[in-house]
Formats: sequence, structure tokens, C-alpha cells
Amino acid sequence: MTEISRPWGGTATGDKGPYSDDNWTDAWSGLFARTGANVGVLRGAANELIVTSSGDNAISVNTGEALVDGTWYQSDAATAVTPGIPSSDPRIDRIVLRKSWSAQTVRVTRIEGTEAGSPSAPSLTQTDGTTWDIPLAQYQIATGAGAISSLTDQ
Repeated sequence: MTEISRPWGGTATGDKGPYSDDNWTDAWSGLFARTGANVGVLRGAANELIVTSSGDNAISVNTGEALVDGTWYQSDAATAVTPGIPSSDPRIDRIVLRKSWSAQTVRVTRIEGTEAGSPSAPSLTQTDGTTWDIPLAQYQIATGAGAISSLTDQ
């Protein structure tokens, strides 16, 4: 069995660095999230990334922190999200934190659903090494003025 402890300064003895991003994301995942399904918003941090809407075509993601597939995320200012207005039928969209390996970022992202008479929420992408979504909320948006309804915390 291999035993590991970190972090340690220097690069010469023991369980020294340098450490890769994979070493760190594995450590964070091990400490805070036993499975990929358990990662998400860190409770008690700032305003817990709560998603709100005043009912019009505007959504806000409040401040907070999260762990997204082993990567720490922090937002110290509210993030505005403006959904596009459906043209023919209502739609359900999701607000997620999306980890992108190619961009090397975690960002608030809107996943647009498909317009339908009875719409359903779009799928999450959770592919380690490519893209990993953590759901924050979902909502239904109407045609016309784009009124937001059924905002649900996830």
C-alpha cells in the first residue's frame, strides 16, 4: 500500500512537491467528496451560490464557494445570467458551475434546454478530464416577454 501526505515544502525528501493539478484535485475530492455526485456548493461559504430571479428575464447567482470535480471555485460578486427568450414554446434551462479542462476554469454557465409544449431539463455533462457540470438551479422560461417561473434550487 502506498501512503501519501501533502503538502510539504521543498522538492528533495519525503512526500515532497511539486504537485500536479491532478494531485490536488484528487486530494480535494478525497477530503470533501467521496463520489462525483457529492461535489458541489460548500455550505456556509458567503451566500452559498443561491440562484434568484425577480420573475423577469434576469437571473442572479449569489456569492459562494464550491468544489467541482476536485477543483475549488469561489465567487465574491453576484453573477448575472440572461437567458434567451424562447420563440415558440416554453423551455427549461439549467444554471450550473461548469469545469472545463480545455479552458482550465470553473464558471457559472447556462445550459439551454429545448423548447417544447412540456419541456424537460437539459442533461448535465460529467466527463472527467473534459467537462464537469454541478447543477445550481433550473427554471422554466416562457415565450414572449421571457418570464421566469418554477425556479428550483438544485
